[in-house]
Amino acid sequence: MTQTIDTTLSPIDGIRKTAPACFGAATAFSHESPICTSCGAFSACDDECLVTLELIKVRVDVTAHMKRHMAGRKKLGRSTSVPMPDVSCERPSEPEPTVASAEGEDLKEASAVIAKAKAATVELAPTDVVPTIATSEPVSTPSATVELPTVTATRTSGFPVESIHALPPVDNPRAQLAALTSALAVHGDYYAIRQKFCELSILINLESSIAPEFRPKPKVGEAKGSPIYFEIHRDQLVIDLHWLHTMKERVTVRDESLQHLFYPGGAFPFDLAWSFASEKWKSRHRVDEVLYLTPRLQCQLVTLKGTDVADRLERVMESTKHGSTRIPPKIASVRRQLNEWAERDVRIEKHIPDYEALWKARELLGEGALVKHVAEIFALSTGRTLDVKTVRDKLTTLDKHVTGII
Repeated sequence: MTQTIDTTLSPIDGIRKTAPACFGAATAFSHESPICTSCGAFSACDDECLVTLELIKVRVDVTAHMKRHMAGRKKLGRSTSVPMPDVSCERPSEPEPTVASAEGEDLKEASAVIAKAKAATVELAPTDVVPTIATSEPVSTPSATVELPTVTATRTSGFPVESIHALPPVDNPRAQLAALTSALAVHGDYYAIRQKFCELSILINLESSIAPEFRPKPKVGEAKGSPIYFEIHRDQLVIDLHWLHTMKERVTVRDESLQHLFYPGGAFPFDLAWSFASEKWKSRHRVDEVLYLTPRLQCQLVTLKGTDVADRLERVMESTKHGSTRIPPKIASVRRQLNEWAERDVRIEKHIPDYEALWKARELLGEGALVKHVAEIFALSTGRTLDVKTVRDKLTTLDKHVTGII
């Protein structure tokens, strides 16, 4: 579909205002793509991508990308000299993709939304250019903590939500988040969905039902340690802090100024949270020396995990190596034994998801976990509530059928 350029603005501003979200993204542009070549902003985008490559080549090796880009321009008879970058104004934030509403159970209802989101994704070039960002901040994922390079530059200058009162009304944000992250896994452009991702995450926080750790997470197809994860990590840090504020958790902080992040009843200070997230601190420093977060709270969060909780999560969900021997994740043995139990007694088949969630909650909390805390993490991971007595009975039954997990 051909893009219409707004001629009431200056030429480049008009193009930027009406072009797709991928405008100027060297990671998405391709001279061979029919989507790119049919776009009304094709020529301007071609120039913009060339400027981007020229600017970042001092930090990132983009020789192959530049060579391919120049060959494409030469084939079309376009100049191979680098255009002068337009610095008359800052580039506007990229528009949000539209994601359809879904109703009912998240995973079932998200399928229709995902299909629409995937249909709207932008075709990517054969290889991506690494964004011009880096950091010393570790990224908390289900695997081991990754140390990134020192921050040099970023494409974002603040969290995209300034107040909960500015959030748009959304039908079933959990289903929409599932659809959005599934679409991201296809097109890999986090910046194109960043505004929507952050808005949906804050809306889900306000529901106080599913904690951040147990929601779909952004995956962009880059290797662990890629600089894009700094941007995602920083946004997720703000989301984690807002979750603690929304849940009215008691957090004792080292720096008095940070106490404003956790005032119950007060407006959440997104600007202060962004400033905290932008500090060049390691996750364990934030958790153990600045916020003093307990394992119970760390289990609920994506980025704010200390070494012990992060290691427990890794052993539960990720395979490891001992010398040349690959050791499967603990969850693999648990699922096999639960399936064997269901074969012996078909009555428990429908309860297997609950038993797995209870086992995982207890593992994340660690040895000696209180049953009431297991019940809480179970509720925040599934959206379903079980009373403490039921949880205790289920754990006792589980331990009779799932054994030998070290």
